[in-house]
This record gives sequence, C-alpha cells and structure tokens, in this order.
Amino acid sequence: AIIKELKWLIDDYKKKNNVIPISEFNTRVYDIVKNSPVPFIYSILGERFNHYLIDEFQDTDSIQYAIFEKIFGEGKSTLFLIGDPKQAIYGFRGADIFTYMDAARSTPAPS
Repeated sequence: AIIKELKWLIDDYKKKNNVIPISEFNTRVYDIVKNSPVPFIYSILGERFNHYLIDEFQDTDSIQYAIFEKIFGEGKSTLFLIGDPKQAIYGFRGADIFTYMDAARSTPAPS
C-alpha cells in the first residue's frame, strides 16, 4: 500500500510540475515517429545537414536507435555511429550494448 501511494505521489508531482523522465520522453518521441512519415522533422534537419554523427553510441538504447533510424536513416542522409562497446557505462538507465552490436551488424562499412 505504501509503494502504491508513493507511486501516486510521484505521478501526481510529475503531472503538476510538467516533469517527464527521459525514458518516457524517448517513448513519446518514438510513438510519434514510428506511426507517421517524418518529413516534417526530416525536412527541418535534412535541409540543413547531409551527415549526422551520433557519438557515444554504445550508450544508446533500442528506442533511441529506432528514432535515429526513422529520422535520419532510410537513405535520406549519412548517419555515422561512433562508439566503443568497451566504454558502455549506462546500462543502469537502459543503454543496451546489444543495440550497438545490432547497429554495427546492419550498418554498411565505409568505403
């Protein structure tokens, strides 16, 4: 009962103070981009730059990667993923080394 009340208090605080944890924010962004064509986002970014770098990619989770792929992938621009799996330190907040490894396998090597 105490845990439920504490959860309610935290949820109430977040709602009253407009607080969104980063994981919830990422999920909301993912829901937007996965269910819609993203030309409005891409046109804003894609018209400015042809290449994108995501540094410290080893600390990315699967939802973040799905967002990056949807917005910057699909042949619209060049997406560089930079990371070192030996430096992955954010597993406690959802970073997923398997996302890094999957991306490495599915990304063509530079020519």
